[in-house]
Amino acid sequence: METSAYDKLSAPFVGHPKRIAALRVSNHIVTAFMYVLYITTLIILIVNQNTRDLVLAVAVPASGFAFVTVFRRVLNVPRRYEVTGTPSLLGKTKPGKSFPSRHLYSAAVIAMTALWLWPVVGIIALVVTAVMAYIRVVGGVHYIRDVAVGAAGGIAWAALGYWLLPSLELY
Repeated sequence: METSAYDKLSAPFVGHPKRIAALRVSNHIVTAFMYVLYITTLIILIVNQNTRDLVLAVAVPASGFAFVTVFRRVLNVPRRYEVTGTPSLLGKTKPGKSFPSRHLYSAAVIAMTALWLWPVVGIIALVVTAVMAYIRVVGGVHYIRDVAVGAAGGIAWAALGYWLLPSLELY
């Protein structure tokens, strides 16, 4: 997608402080929702003394998060606002490490954790993940490829960790 197409996505917010404020609040809400969901999931697994699922629910997201963190540090792809010179509507100024989006990896792997345990909650969380992707692109923090690869990575990592590996009965 060319810069002008990204500008068109952000245009309804540019020059409208209330809309920008709403976008920022929405960004905080969807991010907080995902982390509260994850912490709640872990607490439920602890209370239910479900050790096997608890170990997976910690190991799968954490191992993928570590991989994504190292991968994006090595690549150090500039953020959209660095390339275009257009300030982020979300107020971000941190340079580099844009690809893949760690926010979207985290949201997707948390949503898939919920899907693995409680399908209805997981579907809701996947919708929230899509909203987060939209906000991060419209807000000028990421390109579509950043959020798409981050989300796809979280989904793939979770599918591997929650469905494929356990079916092989390696442990």
